[in-house]
Amino acid sequence: LHSQDYTWWNQKHLTDPGKHWTECLLLSPSYMGPNALSVPDIKNGLTGKMQLLETGIDLHLSKGDQTTDVYTNIYIPFWQGRIGLDVKVIPLEYYSMDTATRDRRRVREKDGKGFCSGDFHIGTWIQVCKNMKYLPDILLTINLKTASGTQLEAARYTDTPGYFFDCSIGRKFLSKSSTGAGYRIYGMAGFYSYQTFDKNSRQNDTFLYGAGVDYFMNNLTLQNQVGGYHGYLGIGDSPLVYRMVIRNTSSDPVSFNFQLQQGLLDWKYTSLRFSASLNIEKIARKIIGKNEYPWWFKPED
Repeated sequence: LHSQDYTWWNQKHLTDPGKHWTECLLLSPSYMGPNALSVPDIKNGLTGKMQLLETGIDLHLSKGDQTTDVYTNIYIPFWQGRIGLDVKVIPLEYYSMDTATRDRRRVREKDGKGFCSGDFHIGTWIQVCKNMKYLPDILLTINLKTASGTQLEAARYTDTPGYFFDCSIGRKFLSKSSTGAGYRIYGMAGFYSYQTFDKNSRQNDTFLYGAGVDYFMNNLTLQNQVGGYHGYLGIGDSPLVYRMVIRNTSSDPVSFNFQLQQGLLDWKYTSLRFSASLNIEKIARKIIGKNEYPWWFKPED
């Protein structure tokens, strides 16, 4: 990158010679790659019960940007499932942008193609209450976005830190006609903030929200969700997405999942995810003994 000639970019975008090139970038979902400022998970009021390692392939399709990445998520419950540690990262991403998209995003990489890696999202999930007669399930999560993502010059990741916290409530309703079948209704609200390079607005503070309905029967769950966040800078920083997820919820050591995500506002991608979930607790028990648990896990009462 140091050997590149940026004359072409300076003529297009650097209208004020006193500016640093990072100040010309627009850090928002509309002007970055699909994983830079994506809408966080929409929670359903519950922590996870199982230690899971999920990994898979994402395909992000849009008019001027085709992106493929490797998705990785690990979730470990503690204290009988009342607390959970959630870590997400995109270790590898390949992108290809056309010239129009490159110029609209003010990308400094002339060919608009390459590889990069993403930020870590590290979260603590806290079960406030669960299975109470007169109260819904309530979950609080506190999350950090690191600045470890690469390829800022290609507008793939922001190279700035951020954080968000949210509270979700949900309630399960069982079907009278089928044993074990039913649905869960939930909603989520929170706050999402990330740092920018704008001297006048050093960070973007946004309202985070989401809602969904999960249908479950036997070992299968179908999730339908809508969510996003609303920023105040007005530069395409209010993404809204729809997600449909099919999950295999069996207790087998390995299960498979599919996710469709469609951008509705300020997030211009149709995304497909094919992933496998490894039940760490199940695999560890097979290795260390059928009736024993790993040292970091105790089953629920």
